[in-house]
Amino acid sequence: MNQAPKTATLLVDLLARQHETRSPHLFRRGTFTLVWRAKVGSTPFPNLETIISAAEPCGRFDWRSQRNADRFEYNRQPPENEKTEATPEYFGNLSDLANRNRYLKLNGYIPGSAIRGIVRSWALQRSDSRNDAIRLLGKQDSDSDKVTPGKIVFLDAWPQEPQPLSLDIVNPQQDFQVYHLPQGSTPQACNPQALYTLGNGSQPLKCMVAIRAIPDSTRSVEEIEHDLDTVWDWVKQALSLHGVGSRTASGYGAMNAPRPPQAKPVLPDPDPGYIRQRFVFDLYSQGCYGVDKDNRNNPELRPSHWRGWLRSWTLRFLLGVLPKEQAELALANLFGTIEPQAHKGCVRIKMHKGKIWGDRSDKSPYFYVWKGQLEVSAPPEVLTAIILPIMRVAVTLGGVGHGWRRPLHIFYMDNNRPAARGCCLTLKTRGSDSTKIGDELTLPLNTDWSQLYETWRTRAQAYFRNQGLRFEENPNRALDAEIFSPRRCAVYALLGPLTNPVNEGGSNWSLDNNQVTFQSAEDTRGDGVWLIYQDRYKRNPDVGGDAGRGSASCSWVSIRRVNVPHPTIEADCQEMVCLFLGGQGEQGFQRDRYRFLRDLEEMEDSNYLFGVHTCR
Repeated sequence: MNQAPKTATLLVDLLARQHETRSPHLFRRGTFTLVWRAKVGSTPFPNLETIISAAEPCGRFDWRSQRNADRFEYNRQPPENEKTEATPEYFGNLSDLANRNRYLKLNGYIPGSAIRGIVRSWALQRSDSRNDAIRLLGKQDSDSDKVTPGKIVFLDAWPQEPQPLSLDIVNPQQDFQVYHLPQGSTPQACNPQALYTLGNGSQPLKCMVAIRAIPDSTRSVEEIEHDLDTVWDWVKQALSLHGVGSRTASGYGAMNAPRPPQAKPVLPDPDPGYIRQRFVFDLYSQGCYGVDKDNRNNPELRPSHWRGWLRSWTLRFLLGVLPKEQAELALANLFGTIEPQAHKGCVRIKMHKGKIWGDRSDKSPYFYVWKGQLEVSAPPEVLTAIILPIMRVAVTLGGVGHGWRRPLHIFYMDNNRPAARGCCLTLKTRGSDSTKIGDELTLPLNTDWSQLYETWRTRAQAYFRNQGLRFEENPNRALDAEIFSPRRCAVYALLGPLTNPVNEGGSNWSLDNNQVTFQSAEDTRGDGVWLIYQDRYKRNPDVGGDAGRGSASCSWVSIRRVNVPHPTIEADCQEMVCLFLGGQGEQGFQRDRYRFLRDLEEMEDSNYLFGVHTCR
């Protein structure tokens, strides 16, 4: 493997020594920490200078040539219209790309142009730095093609040690989770999209970032040094706040700025017009997986899991008040999109790892534990009025990642072996004081769900009408999709398991060895899980779903355990059951969902909370 990254970092050192001798006021550098993967460049293929070093093979790399097919064991003949040039993501076979990745170890870096772009964008958003940003970082007049050159040079940022590019995936779930399209029914329905990243997401990566000023005989040394310090402050704040590369709104490219010993950390200025809210989360899960899905001993919790969770629930809400096309436009306004035209959203998500991360339970059937913090930022009218109410409903009715529609419980396989299924999520607000933890987002049992929904609807209507979107009463009535509205879903509380399956009290939980144990299998299921596993609903594509079989289908029912005592029966918790009814009415293929609804209503001690009901 070539030593290009080492050579590149040595080049930065050489430039630094030259400037220390000739003009020390013209150079700034620091070691930044990449805390999550960075997606740099615009293509997963290792064929552009923006993603590989100059010493690596660049230019077009034709995977279909016979020589390369032999080298990479790539014998499939793609159709003539398959894309081989730069694309936002690779929509082909993930295993093919994984096979190539084993043989072609490309060393990654962060292009200086990517750093300059995020710094310039950050500075232009601020009224107090906009003029300086144009003067120091340059400008191109689109009308006259006049170019004003900048006064600062941004160097490529290299890891301190050579880092091969890692294979990563984006697993789009919208069609499968919300619209219930079966796998393979559309070109990208629930098929992983592959891309290359710098970093593997498991360990922080130290990268050397450097800038230098262009000598200018018309200005004094003090003026040049002041400008350089100004831009270096922008670099530290922009990279700390936004990260670098693409998909930064999903947590990719998150970076920490350097700080001198015994100095306070560099705190980025808040975004103009943005507010941020942090949450503390505990997630117990059967496991979430990335590229290496066959390695069940290496689960991952990724920022994209959180973004997908919030994005999907937001779409469910929007489909209740906007026609499908306009609901997706509103979703793109909030979260961004890359197709058919790239659009930047206004909601950003960051995930911060805790001390307990992916630890496995000490007894079979195994499950995993993650504890950390989640940060969500958006304009105030978006975060407070639209996003936070959706988050409260989402965390009350389900979890995050694989198995989010079921509470954590023991499930017996066809061979009668027990396995952990589902997840258990708690999400609490965190105040400005890092030691102060607020209340859970889970809605109290006495919540007026109808009032909560109408308040959200009124505020969302005011926001999106300003963007020219048209609200309707019960739009998409014929759309067979998951829609959260009073006319398209039903929410009930049922008797939960006798005890909480995850016991964190007494000797069963220790921060020293991170032991977590299940209670007995019989006590892990409440009435909601018991009902969905009845023969008429289990593996029924129109109700319980069948995710583990050939043509996978998604469940129409989400069940979540809440640690609220039952009002009349001695039990520690209850199960919140949300049934999405689709759009075709009680007749036809949806009759099983309405049968499930009637069963919910007739369960002993069931508690109606929101939405459709038939016999009350």
